[in-house]
Amino acid sequence: MSDQLTGEEIFAWSLSPRKPNLIGAYKYFLEYELPKRLKRTDLVAAVGWVAAQLREVDQDFALQRLCAAILDRAWSDMDAPGVVPALAKAVIARLSITTLLLTNVASDGSAQARC
Repeated sequence: MSDQLTGEEIFAWSLSPRKPNLIGAYKYFLEYELPKRLKRTDLVAAVGWVAAQLREVDQDFALQRLCAAILDRAWSDMDAPGVVPALAKAVIARLSITTLLLTNVASDGSAQARC
């Protein structure tokens, strides 16, 4: 990741901006610098972070772009050790959230699209 911090160290922290309405250096870092600096050895931690933060990510565009960049990189580097299982967990987590948002279970157990 960098000379100072590993991917595991960075993704162990909450990356959510404290003031999501402000645009500045931190959002630039999240959207552009952090994805560029990811090493293959950081991908498992990064994809694990994506899987764990899905609800929080939906609240912030910079985090959405970071997640997209991480997942894109993971797809490209699926031959890196541990990436496939981490990616599978992230995709399943994302699909489960999306399914919950798009469906509503009626009293008879049938699922209906939510508007």
